[in-house]
Amino acid sequence: MITISLCAADLINSAINCVLNIMRLAGVDSNEGFLCPLDACLLIIGCGITLLYCLGLTLFRYLSLVKRTKISRGFAFWFIIGAALLTIATTLFPFLVKSDWATSILVMRPSGTYCILFWATTDWTAKWILIVMLIWIASPVVFIGWAYYCIYATFQSSVNALQDNFEESGKHSSNSHPATKSGQASSVSSATSASILKPKEKRSSKFIKAATGSTEEEQTRLLYQSVSIAGVFLVGWSPYVVLILYEMSTNTTVSAIIDFLCVYCVILNQLINPFLVLFFNRQISDNVRKLLYKVETAALTDI
Repeated sequence: MITISLCAADLINSAINCVLNIMRLAGVDSNEGFLCPLDACLLIIGCGITLLYCLGLTLFRYLSLVKRTKISRGFAFWFIIGAALLTIATTLFPFLVKSDWATSILVMRPSGTYCILFWATTDWTAKWILIVMLIWIASPVVFIGWAYYCIYATFQSSVNALQDNFEESGKHSSNSHPATKSGQASSVSSATSASILKPKEKRSSKFIKAATGSTEEEQTRLLYQSVSIAGVFLVGWSPYVVLILYEMSTNTTVSAIIDFLCVYCVILNQLINPFLVLFFNRQISDNVRKLLYKVETAALTDI
């Protein structure tokens, strides 16, 4: 559920950015008119929701794999709703603190491609608000990196424990039939019992694999999906967090090319996430394929 919500938020963000850039290319004023504050607010809301949804995805994987806690659908639903409402409230809160917020701190960036907060401001009233925003952005990035380290450590320890169990069972089965000195009859008896036990061991191994294989495959596939989404998220957002820290600490803005590259990483993150979900989630990809087939069939029928 939260994976679908994350992809939907990324697609909506990409669509909004596309529309606003088309408006700029069409000559709509973005510096002094309504477009820059609107662009900044929509961007903050969209990116904030994406941050919290990716944080929720990581939190759910952490609780289920590390803490062995079952996540209910109701909890996931209310997390999605709460994250969206919290983001909207956080975005609108500065307007209550600083009446001229829209004109004083929501500015066009050096790259000229988007409007966002003026991170290099020297106004301490605005700087405190920016610090809150920075914590809001950096906290999910730090937690996601730490949580997936814990998930990887847990996953690796489980694999090592499973290998140790197989090795111990192999040693136990080999030691359960020691060689005897009572002649050919004993050796025949030992060989016969070993030949009887080996098929049993094979059947037991096949039964274990059949019983746990599908579940382990599903969990592993979901883990790969989550790690891929979180990895793309970290790669996409880390450069922009560094940019914010640099501008807030030095009170200077970066060059246009650096600003463009940092925001381009964020845009790529928003574009890649839906494709990662389609790649790893067979059910969703099958449903999308069926939907596209129905649309294509209906279009050909109308022709």
